[in-house]
Amino acid sequence: MNDMAAIYFMYLVAATSLAFYYFGIGFGIGLAIGLVRVLVEAVMSWFKLNNSFQQKADQGDTQAQLNLASMYANGRGVGVPQDDRQAVAWYQKAADQGNTDAQNNLGDMYYKGTCVAKDYRLAVAWWQKAADQGNALAQFKLGVAYQDGQGVEHDLCQALAWYRKAANQGLADAQLNLGTMYANGLGVAQDMKEAKKWWSLSAGKGKMVDWLG
Repeated sequence: MNDMAAIYFMYLVAATSLAFYYFGIGFGIGLAIGLVRVLVEAVMSWFKLNNSFQQKADQGDTQAQLNLASMYANGRGVGVPQDDRQAVAWYQKAADQGNTDAQNNLGDMYYKGTCVAKDYRLAVAWWQKAADQGNALAQFKLGVAYQDGQGVEHDLCQALAWYRKAANQGLADAQLNLGTMYANGLGVAQDMKEAKKWWSLSAGKGKMVDWLG
């Protein structure tokens, strides 16, 4: 019996036990079976979805590879345990084909050292690939990397430029940081009017900053 069959058998046993439980506490047998049928159908839907992702991922579909990687990263899905090694492997496959979300996420794995050796330069390299294709999250992370000098040389002008790209796409964290750059004159002439403009935009998305005036 393979892993998926074993899991299905486990759910079948659980569903049968649940039917007896509902019947035992006074539910009619028809209602009890009906409730259990809903559970079984939900489980089967998860199996079909998981199999669909796996099949498409094996065929090279980058969105399926990204979804499968995320399922392994978060332990979501029936029969899909949390497995960072599998997550990295599938992010890598999708990233190599140019999927920007996978490139961004793979950069995160290298930045954190999740099942790979921590490598800030490699993290930045993957963020750069995604950022160059317009991925706002990767653009924001590049801005942070340049501001902090992690994986790249400290460069406030580059930080400002990447924050602006992400901020113009509506990313609240980038808008917040861009406002702070203007407020403190980092990589740009100090400009409180411009700072407040960007802070106001980020505040509308739930980001807060203390400022007066």
